[in-house]
Amino acid sequence: MIYTATKKLLLPAAALTGAAMLLMPAEPAVAYSTLGSNLPYTQRDFRIHNNFADAASNNNTTEDPNFPGYTGVYLAFWKGAVEWASELHGGSGSGDPHQSGGLGSGGANFDGFMGGESSSIGGTTHNIVSAVSSCSSGVLAYCESTGLGGAGWRIRFCESWTWADGPGTGTSGGMDIQGVACHEYGHALGLGHSTVGSATMYPSASGNGVPGRSIASDDIAGVQFIYGVRNANKPKIMSVASVDGFVTITGSGFSSAGNEVWFTPAASSGAGGAPKIVVSDVTSDGTTITVGVPVEAGPGNVMVKNNGNNHRNMSNAWPTALGGGTGGGTCETPTNYCTSTPNSGSPFG
Repeated sequence: MIYTATKKLLLPAAALTGAAMLLMPAEPAVAYSTLGSNLPYTQRDFRIHNNFADAASNNNTTEDPNFPGYTGVYLAFWKGAVEWASELHGGSGSGDPHQSGGLGSGGANFDGFMGGESSSIGGTTHNIVSAVSSCSSGVLAYCESTGLGGAGWRIRFCESWTWADGPGTGTSGGMDIQGVACHEYGHALGLGHSTVGSATMYPSASGNGVPGRSIASDDIAGVQFIYGVRNANKPKIMSVASVDGFVTITGSGFSSAGNEVWFTPAASSGAGGAPKIVVSDVTSDGTTITVGVPVEAGPGNVMVKNNGNNHRNMSNAWPTALGGGTGGGTCETPTNYCTSTPNSGSPFG
């Protein structure tokens, strides 16, 4: 699907081998539409290849506590994808001044997984976001997909535009990565264009694209149609604590055995590389999971899949600032108990 632009930027849905682009405004149709595909639980990951040329696309060098380990275009796209999540991100939904406390509005059996950095643009099944040097006139960005059973996708941002990474809402004449990312990721999820002008999936972007950061009721209805309204038994992470190379995940809906815990890789991965680090066959009492953090894991998020294989068997993704250690994870800061003068001595002088 294609996303286009004027001062009411257009985003048509075309299928180039299934390409979904964002273009200049076209005649609206009627409410949300779908592309006939969805992403199975094996395709929840996304990665970013940072080949964006504009300085404005990586101006933000301040991490957000709710999105640990990433800045610039990585952080902007992550926020755009998170808006489709089943739950408020990190429990608070904070991180976006445009929708304070509201990130994570989908309410469906869908949650994306931040897979970190890719060292290449990948192909149309690798779930990688990158910039492309040239596009047709008016096109902002597009999503390519085979359209075959959710086999994956690729999103390209057109460098004929100046891209701004936020996190504020002023883009100094450029286009907002987060808002356009939210639209294009909607295509990756299986949504076509909407005829509702206020919807993120409307085929053209409004103004600088910032309004697209927040999905509307029509977008929510669309993602819930594809993945189902969030199931009451869907695994839910409510907190994550990491100490001495182990992580304890607290929540609900975990299976007694056969759970998987997904971690964001610390290192960049190639197109065919692993977009997630998986610890399998994990046991639980239903509400807690404790597992050693793999040495390959880094900041990003964790996710739990219980022992089912449907949309409702994947948890929300929880932000975690992991990194390093013999088993991975983080250690508590040690306390120095030394004193300036001796408090014991030898009786033998």
